[in-house]
Amino acid sequence: MSQERRAKSVERWLPIALLLVAFAMRTAWLADVPPGLHHDEVIYTSIAEKALNGEWSIFYAEGQGREGFYIPFLAAALKWLGTGQFTLRVPSVFLSMLGVCAVYALTRRLLGPFVALFALAEMSCTFWTVFPGRVAMRAVTEPLMAALAAWALWRAISSLKSQSSNSKARSFIVAGFLAGLTVYTYRGARALPAIVVLLPLYLALFDRATFKRVWRGLLICAVVAAVVAAPLVIFLSTHPGIDQLGWAGRDQVLQALRAGDVRPALGTTIATLGAFFARGDPDDYYNLGGRPVFEPVTGALFAVGVLMALRRIKELRYAYLMMWFVLALASGLVSEPAPHFYRIIGAQVTAFIFPGIALANLKSQVSIFKWNARALRFEIWYLILAALIIADGAWNAHDYFITWGRKETVRLLWNKPMAEIASYLDRSEERTPVAVCTLLVNRREEWLRPAPDFFHYLMRRDASTLRFYDCRYSLVFPEGGAQARYAFPGTAPVNQLASRFLTSWLDGAQPIEGKLSPDNALLRADVHSGLEDHLARMAAFEGIVNVNFGHMVEWLGYEVFSPRERGRPIVLATWWRVKQAALPPNLTQFTHLLQGDRIVAQQDLLSVMADTLRPGDVFVQVHEFVVVPPDAPPGDYALAIGLYDASTSQRLTIYDGDTSRGDRLTLTTVYIR
Repeated sequence: MSQERRAKSVERWLPIALLLVAFAMRTAWLADVPPGLHHDEVIYTSIAEKALNGEWSIFYAEGQGREGFYIPFLAAALKWLGTGQFTLRVPSVFLSMLGVCAVYALTRRLLGPFVALFALAEMSCTFWTVFPGRVAMRAVTEPLMAALAAWALWRAISSLKSQSSNSKARSFIVAGFLAGLTVYTYRGARALPAIVVLLPLYLALFDRATFKRVWRGLLICAVVAAVVAAPLVIFLSTHPGIDQLGWAGRDQVLQALRAGDVRPALGTTIATLGAFFARGDPDDYYNLGGRPVFEPVTGALFAVGVLMALRRIKELRYAYLMMWFVLALASGLVSEPAPHFYRIIGAQVTAFIFPGIALANLKSQVSIFKWNARALRFEIWYLILAALIIADGAWNAHDYFITWGRKETVRLLWNKPMAEIASYLDRSEERTPVAVCTLLVNRREEWLRPAPDFFHYLMRRDASTLRFYDCRYSLVFPEGGAQARYAFPGTAPVNQLASRFLTSWLDGAQPIEGKLSPDNALLRADVHSGLEDHLARMAAFEGIVNVNFGHMVEWLGYEVFSPRERGRPIVLATWWRVKQAALPPNLTQFTHLLQGDRIVAQQDLLSVMADTLRPGDVFVQVHEFVVVPPDAPPGDYALAIGLYDASTSQRLTIYDGDTSRGDRLTLTTVYIR
């Protein structure tokens, strides 16, 4: 076979092999790595669920603001495939694979098959590109749309470069549409449409002949891009603060630049550029803390390739490449923390081209090296390319699937303990009620999603019957203490979190065998008789008869445990029984220590997720932070409680039978020494 035919054969079959590698890297153990669901994935999935119910938008306020381009893909997966870690991540696999193909097509058109093969190989298996292809998050759409826009614009320019007319306006319309569409993918893509401004400026300065041939087409492209991007620009300008650019100090560098201080921007710029070969994103959420994009050899090739592109900047294709690279990095260059792999994710379109440029240049300089055999003749450069691909692929696969995937911080960030419990419940045929201990009980938290949302998307079975509570300060007894299962995901041993008063109720519980990690616990207990005896004694002592709040929750009694001294907390346990379904999601208990009508100390806390409880459920709430001020005078103080809906601040009316008794119940008088 001739050298030319052999090269064509390699160029035909190697891309297919690399795409199979890319697919394997994005689908292998998809439900296990990352191990569980992250809060961001739950936010996106809840948005997609709302969209299926008719709440479509180009931008969503949830979780510090989310662009809407990704949501239809995730909504389709929800509708047709259902819930579960694997199915929720399928859209990202699909979009990531399309992005890999788009980068290959762009690189081949710009710089030929050899560089394109190298870029394809790196895109297929690099940690930085594999990660977004395996999680249900919107950032995966930016490389795809950026690569398509870059390919379409370069194609439009190339088609006119040798012509004297601008008859192929359609190509520029498509390029402008795709460039404008990039802003709907991810926050870091907002600088990308500026290519329609930078490119004409470059041509006007360095390539007047090409500028004269294509300026009308570029003008069409710019107008179309502006029209397409306009709805999002208008939406954000009419909803100031909805994208929360200042959240967690992300805009501090921009603020410093506005004040004339360039030092923070220099620091973030150096850190961002160094992410490719020196020190990568330190956050285990996105990366194996501090791991750079490239290993040392490819990192060196990357640096050489960037320098070569800068040296050849007067050649249009290299200038075009550098423009897209810088625009994709812009968000990361002027924001904290840095480096941040997600904010510069658009740079995936061009970053993997630079090592290929360096290798192709080396290939052309040392073309004498060939390996010949009697029947076979391969250029040694394809062997070098293969060796780099294999070494890089092995390094990335090991770091992603073994080192990162098993890291303890990753297990916690991705809520692996909850995923294990959910998987067990999905497999179990037992139908006894389940009460789940979790710290995620606050529905009003802006970013940390409540535990029921996780179980809703982790389980393929109905998770709406699960009860949720924070076992540090409360305990739920489903169906009044009848036989139930008590799950403690990631909180074992429980007695390190909860008070002995709470854990003593489960002393006789039997562990349930299951494929659970050591930090999980699943128990079975029946405390009905003991609970009823305890409640009966307490009611008899206090003389409680038919007291309820809003005809929703029955008050069963209380217990006070701690010393009543100034500067010391009063520990109060209140007992309740649910009377009706659909309690307010943000139901909260207040506890007041009163001197006359003056509130001396208080705590507002309800550690059960009220809307997950069912009629007949009993729960106990412990308030242990009602601290008596040190300067409070000795004397009698009243201890009072009440319930209110935190979303409206409306208190529940207290009823003694059918008689209204106000909205605050005085329990007892305590003497403070």
